Amino acid sequence: MPGFAKDKNSVRLDPESDIDGMMHMILELASEISVLSDRVSVLTALLGEAGSVSDEQIDRFVPQGELAEKLNTDKRRLMQRLIAASTRDYDDLSQLI
Repeated sequence: MPGFAKDKNSVRLDPESDIDGMMHMILELASEISVLSDRVSVLTALLGEAGSVSDEQIDRFVPQGELAEKLNTDKRRLMQRLIAASTRDYDDLSQLI
């Protein structure tokens, strides 16, 4: 790879076998980011209403109305950005950000 030192201990990806694993890893990370993002939005909503919340309240909370729409839109945009980035379709990616 240009810009990287070549040494005897370097590890290179094998396009035939490692790309699928990388895509699975990226999708797992995207899933975790989505969950964390939802939890932050839920925390913000609950704190705005009550001033304090418990873990149980967060776990039981079911988003409704505008918050549910926002969470769904955010998830869809994240997936679109990841797919655009993974296919190197940077023109579409710039339209999604």
